[in-house]
Amino acid sequence: MDGFDFVESYMKLPSLLRDNCKIVMISSTNSPEDFARISTYPAIALFFSKPLSEKILDNIRENFGLHTSKLSNLLA
Repeated sequence: MDGFDFVESYMKLPSLLRDNCKIVMISSTNSPEDFARISTYPAIALFFSKPLSEKILDNIRENFGLHTSKLSNLLA
C-alpha cells in the first residue's frame, strides 16, 4: 500500500472518524502528476518532500500547535 492507497482507504471511513484527523504526507516523489494528485485530496493537510528535516518538523509543529516535547513523544 502506498500513500495514495492509504488516502483512498482513509476517505472511505465515516466522517466521524476522519473529522478530527489530519494527514501529513511525506514522499520522495518529484513527479508533477503526483503533486497534482496530492492537491485533489482535502484530507492531506500538509505535504513535504523527503528527506525529513528539522525544518519540516518545525513546520508541522507550527501548523498543528504542537510543542517540541509533545511531538518528540509522538515520534518516540
